Amino acid sequence: MLSKFKNITFTFENCDFLTINEEHIDDLLIDDIKKSFRKIAINCITKLETAHIFAIKINANANVERYQFGQNGNENFKQMTFDRFLLNDITSVELEFEEENPADKNNTKSEKYEFNVVWTGESDYYNKSQVSIIDDNGNLYISIAKDRSVKDFFALI
Repeated sequence: MLSKFKNITFTFENCDFLTINEEHIDDLLIDDIKKSFRKIAINCITKLETAHIFAIKINANANVERYQFGQNGNENFKQMTFDRFLLNDITSVELEFEEENPADKNNTKSEKYEFNVVWTGESDYYNKSQVSIIDDNGNLYISIAKDRSVKDFFALI
């Protein structure tokens, strides 16, 4: 079976989410992933995986109209895709891969990897570690890493 990257889904602080397909991702780096365990309720301990370095370039073609929370047709929830990222409140990321069986093209299996991103600062709504920039060509650059910026990961003109 061959694994092919399919898409990446971002979850934001308000639980809204947004999926970007593989063809719109020009560059991606996920590094320094650490595991931890935390008690979140009585008799409930969960495993967390947190990426301390996350950087992505999303090409301008992904910047389309969207409706937050799937509220299709409700003008109050309409916005451009990249405007959502500029709020700097990504909490987690999920990568989806699709496994194809060359012998049976109709038999595909999906595999997902989810992790949190590092969050710094006192605000519950704004992550000081996230930097989001749109260049003159309309491409979106995002970095989430403590004490680092987009320019540490990408050569911007």
